[in-house]
Amino acid sequence: MSTKTQTGLDLIAQLKAYENVDREVSGFDYDLDDRLEDELTNKVYEYANQYPDQIKKFCRTNKLKGYDSANYLVYIGLTSEEGSTWYPFLFEELKRIVKLVNNHDVDLDGLVALNGIFTFDIYYDDHDLYNEMMSFAISNLDLKKGEEYNLAFIKLVDSLASPHDETEFKDFSRSQKWIDQLVFFANNGPLKVKLYARKIIEKNGYKIEFKPFSLMEKIKKKFIKIY
Repeated sequence: MSTKTQTGLDLIAQLKAYENVDREVSGFDYDLDDRLEDELTNKVYEYANQYPDQIKKFCRTNKLKGYDSANYLVYIGLTSEEGSTWYPFLFEELKRIVKLVNNHDVDLDGLVALNGIFTFDIYYDDHDLYNEMMSFAISNLDLKKGEEYNLAFIKLVDSLASPHDETEFKDFSRSQKWIDQLVFFANNGPLKVKLYARKIIEKNGYKIEFKPFSLMEKIKKKFIKIY
């Protein structure tokens, strides 16, 4: 095996070791764990550009374990540099993992790994791709499915959403499709989904007038915390 190939595999081994750590053990050092996360994510971008096939294979074959999944760290690393060439791959990963969830091949917790995709630079570097990603994520909300399912997806949407920049994009016409999709759920979804959808729209700078809450919803929402 060449030195170049071995070096690439070294990072893969480190990522696998990271996600196999038992974080429930008494006295676990979370500060050390955070430093290890930073160390690994700082390595990912350079390694991915040197060994793209290995990184892609790792992401596609690795078992998803929510925040403890090494995929989460890889996605952070791939969005850590402005002008990254990995945005299309990350959209592929978004679609792949959502498909696994919808086919019941992966639990809803698998979506949490996608929270590693930081869209701030995607918003500026490839605005149309950003809007496609948002529209795709929101398209999976479904009033026919249960609250747990919809909350998992609305939290994913919240993680992917980036604040609107009026200096860069004077209006949000290019984002109109997914905003309209989200407004539908802000007005018609179950109460928790409504609250999340409205929070996403408001905190990211989109000024929308929503339908008023019913009297019962006004009472219930006092006891609901949206993070």
